[in-house]
Amino acid sequence: MPHIKNAYSRIILILILLLAFYLRFENLNFRPLWLDEAMEYWVATAPLDQLTAVVKDALQDPPLYSLVLSQWLHLGRDEFTLRSLTAFVSVLSVAAAYAFGRQVYGRRTGLIAALLFAVLPPHIRMAQEVGQYAFLVFLLLLNLLMLVYARRTNDKKYWAVWMITAVAGAYNYYGSLLVILPAAAVVFLENLVKRKTADLRNQAAASLIFVLTALPLFLFWLPDQLFRGPVSDKLQLNFSTFTNEVTIFLARTQNLLAYQLTSYLITPEEWKILRLAAWLLLLFALLFALYGLRKSSKYAYVLLWLLAAGMAYYIAGRLGAYPYGGTRHALILAPLLIPIVAIGLSVMWDTWPPLSALALLGILIIAMLSPVEGPEDARSVVAQFLARHEENVPAYVYYNGVPAVRYQMGLQQGVVEDIPADWFRTCWAGEASPYCEQDNILYGRWMRSFTAEERINGIFQALGPDTPEAFWLIFSHTGEIEQEELFNLLAPQFAIEEAFEAPGAAAYLLYKR
Repeated sequence: MPHIKNAYSRIILILILLLAFYLRFENLNFRPLWLDEAMEYWVATAPLDQLTAVVKDALQDPPLYSLVLSQWLHLGRDEFTLRSLTAFVSVLSVAAAYAFGRQVYGRRTGLIAALLFAVLPPHIRMAQEVGQYAFLVFLLLLNLLMLVYARRTNDKKYWAVWMITAVAGAYNYYGSLLVILPAAAVVFLENLVKRKTADLRNQAAASLIFVLTALPLFLFWLPDQLFRGPVSDKLQLNFSTFTNEVTIFLARTQNLLAYQLTSYLITPEEWKILRLAAWLLLLFALLFALYGLRKSSKYAYVLLWLLAAGMAYYIAGRLGAYPYGGTRHALILAPLLIPIVAIGLSVMWDTWPPLSALALLGILIIAMLSPVEGPEDARSVVAQFLARHEENVPAYVYYNGVPAVRYQMGLQQGVVEDIPADWFRTCWAGEASPYCEQDNILYGRWMRSFTAEERINGIFQALGPDTPEAFWLIFSHTGEIEQEELFNLLAPQFAIEEAFEAPGAAAYLLYKR
C-alpha cells in the first residue's frame, strides 16, 4: 500500500535528519577556529557596504557565504554560533539528497542517499567549519534537483529555480561551476539531439540570465582566484605520456573516492587498508549502478552528468586551476557521486539484498572508523598564555597563527575589537599599523617564502631595536619542522623557560641566556 510506504519513508527520513542534526551539533565548538575559519570570521565583520571589496582582496573567494555570515554574526561570535550556520545548512543537504535520490531512482535510493550524507565524515567535518563547503554541497544538490525537474517537465518555474541556484552556487564557490555547467551541457545536448525546441528555448533563456548575472564574478572575481600566488603552472596543459597520465588519473581518483568516506587524506601506514576499502566499496557500488542500466536506463542521464563533471574536474586539475584528488575540493562531486552510489546499492538490493546490506554496512563502518582530523588548539594555548602574560614581556604571534590567535584573545577576554576586517593583511604585509600590536602582543608578517634566518630577523625587527631579555613566541597552524628550524637558530641566545603545547598550536616563553 503506497500510503503505508510513504508513512514509513517519512518516519525513516525524520530519523535520518535527527541523526544528521545530532552528528553535526554534537561537540560543534570542540574544534577551535583555525587559520581559514578565523579569516572568514574577520572578513565577515566588515561593514556591509565594504564587505564585497574586503572578500575580494582578503580571501579571493566569491562573496555569498561572507554576506550571509556577516548577518549571522548578529546572533553571536563564539565558535558554536559561527558554525551553527553551516551545520543547519548541512542538515538541509541531507533532505535535499533524499529529494534528489528519490526523483532519480525511487524512495529507497533517496533514503540511502540521505543516510550517506548524514553520516559520511566529510559532510560532518565541513558542517562544523566556518566556510563555504556546506553551502557548496547544499546549493549543488538543489541545482541538480531542479535540473532533474526541468529536464522532465520543461516547466519554466524549475528552469527559473535552476538559474537562481546556479547563480547562488557560483557566487558561493567557484568550483561548483565544474558541476553546474557540465550537467547543464549534457541536458542541452540531449534536448538538441531529440530536437526539443521548447526545452532548448527555456534552457537557453535560463542560461543567458545565469551568464549575465554571473558575469561580474567571471570578469572581476575569478581571475584573482585563478592567479593568486605563483602562476607559472596555472592554465597550462600539464599532460604527459598516455601511460603516465592514466597512472596519475587512477591514483588521484582513488584518493578522491577514499576521501568521500574518510574526510581527509589519511597518510599513516596503518590506515592504508581503510583507504583501500573505502575506494573499492564506492567503486563496487558505482559498477552496480552501471550494471543496473541493463534493466532500466531512466537514470542514465545522471551517470552522464557525473562523467561530464568528472572530466571537467580532472581537466581543471591538470590545468592547475582546481585541485583534483583526495582533498576537500573533491566535495564538488559528492552531490552526484553519493546519490549514484545510492543507486548502485539500490540496484544491488534488487539483485541480491544481503550483498547490498553488507556493502552499506561496510561504508558505514569505514565512516565510523575513520580517524578524526586533529584540531589546531589555539584556544587552550591562548588561555594559558593570558594567565601568564605580563605586559612588560613582549609576545610575537607567528604569521600562520595571526587571525586565529587574535580571535581567541578577544573571545576569551570578552572584547569585540573595532578594527578593520582585513587588519591581518596589513600585519602580514609588515606595514607599521596600530592594529598589529595590542598590549605588547605583536602580530607578525607573512613569512612562508622566507628562509629560517630571515624569519628570525623578521621577528627581532618587529620586537624592536634592542634584543629583549625575554619574549613569548606563539604558534598556530605551523609545521613542526618549521618550528624546529627557528628554535635551532634561537638556541645559542635563548632558552625556553615555559612551554604551553596543544595540538597544532603552542606558546613558548624564551629567556636570554
